[in-house]
Parts: sequence; C-alpha cells; structure tokens
Amino acid sequence: MVLVRGVLGASGETPVGEVHFANSGAHGAQAAFLRGLAQLHNFEYADAAEAFRQAEKTDPGFAMAYWGEAMTHNHPIWMEQDKDAARKALEKLGPTPEVRRGKVPSARERAYLDAVEILYGNGTKNERDVRYAAAMRSLSQKYPDDPDAAAFSALAILGTAHEGRDVSTYMRAAAILEELTCRYPDHPGAAHYLIHSYDDPAHAVLGLRAARRYSKIAPDAAHAQHMTSHIFIAMGMWDEVVAANETAVAVVNRGRERKGLPPVSCGHYAYWLEYGYLEQGKRDVFSRDAGRRLPRPPRRRSTPGTAESRTRTNPHLARSSRCGRDTSSTRRTGRATSRAGSSRSETLRPGGSRTNGRAASVRSGEAIPPARERRSLASRRRGSISTPSSRRRRVPANPGRGGPRFSRASSAR
Repeated sequence: MVLVRGVLGASGETPVGEVHFANSGAHGAQAAFLRGLAQLHNFEYADAAEAFRQAEKTDPGFAMAYWGEAMTHNHPIWMEQDKDAARKALEKLGPTPEVRRGKVPSARERAYLDAVEILYGNGTKNERDVRYAAAMRSLSQKYPDDPDAAAFSALAILGTAHEGRDVSTYMRAAAILEELTCRYPDHPGAAHYLIHSYDDPAHAVLGLRAARRYSKIAPDAAHAQHMTSHIFIAMGMWDEVVAANETAVAVVNRGRERKGLPPVSCGHYAYWLEYGYLEQGKRDVFSRDAGRRLPRPPRRRSTPGTAESRTRTNPHLARSSRCGRDTSSTRRTGRATSRAGSSRSETLRPGGSRTNGRAASVRSGEAIPPARERRSLASRRRGSISTPSSRRRRVPANPGRGGPRFSRASSAR
C-alpha cells in the first residue's frame, strides 16, 4: 500500500484549488483524483465526476475514486441528491457495502466510505443527512489533521438545515470553518463553505475575507468566482458583484471553448451579472464574452395560494443557440408538490423526472425566469434571514424601501 499526499495547482495543473489527501491509490491516478476532490469542494460536480471516473479508469481498485464519484451526486446546500446514481457509482467498486469495505486498505479511507454508505443508505433523506453529519463529525474528530474531513463535516452540518436557513446551524458550521481557514488558508472547501455560512445580510461582513480569498484560490472554477458575489451583493458592493460574475461567465466560456462549444451569455451567473449592471445604472449592457445583449424578459406574476403552477420558457432565449436548443414554442406545465420533510417545491418535468424548484436552470429551457432571480437578488440585498419558526414570515430588513419581497428563487447558488 502506498500513501500519497498531493497538491493540485503545482506542476502546471489547472488552478481549481489546493488539496492534500493521503490515500492508497496508484500514483498515476493522483492528478485526476485531486482535481476531482478540489472541484467537489467547488461544487463543480460534473467536472469532479469526470475526474473521479478518470482516476477509476487508471486504478480500478482505487476505492476513494468511487467514493468521490458518489459524492458528486449529493448537493447539500441545494438540498439535492441523486441516490440511485450514487449507488451505481459505488457498485462499480463492489455489489454490497461489505464487499466495498473489504477493498479499502486504510482505516481512515474506510471511515470515509462508511460515511458515504450512510449518506446513500436506508431512511429518508433528512434522516440520512443527520446520520451522515454525525459520521463526518466523528471522522473529523478522529483525524484532526485532515482538512477535508473538517470541511465535509461543516458542509454536512449545513445540509441538515432542512427547514430553511437556520442561523444557529450555519454558525456551528462557521465555527469549524473559521479554525480550518486559519490552518489551511488555501483550502477551497474551507473558504467556499464559510461564504455559505455567512450568506445573509446580517452576517455577510464576516465572510468578506473568505470571499476575497476564494476567487484567488480557485481561479479556474466558475462557481468559485460567482460565489464571492453572494457576499458582495449583500453588502451593496456592485463593482465587485459585476467583476465576479463577469469572471465566472468568462471561465465557463473558456471551458466551452476547450470542448469546441460556442460561448453562452445565459444562465445563473449571467443573471447575477445583469442584476449588478442594473444596480450600477448600466441598462444597455452586452455580454463581454458572447457579444450579445443579456436577456431581460418581462416580469412574471404568479398566482398565490394555488397548487398548480406554470412555467413558460424565456421568450428572449427562443431560437437561440446560446442555450443549445430551440425553445420558441415550448410551454411546460408543472405541479408544485411538497416533498416529505422538505420546505421546498419541485417541478415535474415531462417524462416524470423532477427538478427542485430552487435549483432549476434556464440553461435547460425549463427555467425560473430571470426576472424572478432579480427579485430574489433584490431581497438578498435588502436583507432577509430566517429560522425554522419564522420561515414563512420573511420580510425585508428595510420594508420602507420599494421593491419586491423575498422570493425563493435559486439565489443560494
């Protein structure tokens, strides 16, 4: 057994963060595994999964590579999880938890695998989230010099806030991450999850240092560049909001260029960028990368108190190759349903697949319209935090100012 400690970012690797993770994988699989781990911390899940699969191909017996691929199917902040896909990833290592555990050579790696077996095991998602958080807490306490254990433990705590943003829960995670950033200032997960912990107007100032640091830790991770603007927007730092999302869009388009794909100017980062431009008073704005005017659809009113909801494809994206499809005649009808143990709704797509309403993406053509994102961003700026007991009574911190009230759009991204 060979234990390897690696650093991503040295040796000319793509700069997505510095990670150290002792493991028993083959030397040739380390670069891909470490990239996957860094991108997992950056919430660049597709790229992380691809990297972990590359590590699996290089070393088919590398247990932590399968662990990593399974982890990409759990998105704690967004309360998303694809348990079936995660189990399929683990089954490539072995058909049962017992068989898989027998292929892991070190006690620490077995602890990681045991935790992910809990995450995708029996019980409801809420129950599994709580048990997984406990397992990661035990792992991090047993291995106090493992920064990834501490980072994933803090993220797991954030993933237990099932009833909405709970300040005490988020501050418990922040306490772990503050200490971690002191010891490992360049760790992508520590900075990223700390920003999420302070991602509300009352606490945003505490995340300013992490926000400024994170963009430099992972310059080639689009989500890392965008994530900093969660702090900036709460503090009214519009120049920084614009710069962060311009960079995020540029990173996305560089990645698409490497794959031979055309640039895009639509999507989550572009809508935050548009909102920053509007706050700067720049109404005639063009995407610097795509050279096209950013979409500005009309505001859309929803009917309160009804179980049925309709989402119409953004007309400004119709017949546009920017989102990769012709959506001019598309009209989707969804049903807002309460998920057991969850405070959020989900939209039923054609064919029966579900997508969480908070995480829907305009890029798919079945989106929450950008106007709704702008309303959510406006409320984020004015201030709105909640605890489970006040979750349904969200009121802006300064209701005397004009503008829309709190919206549950995809602002947590």
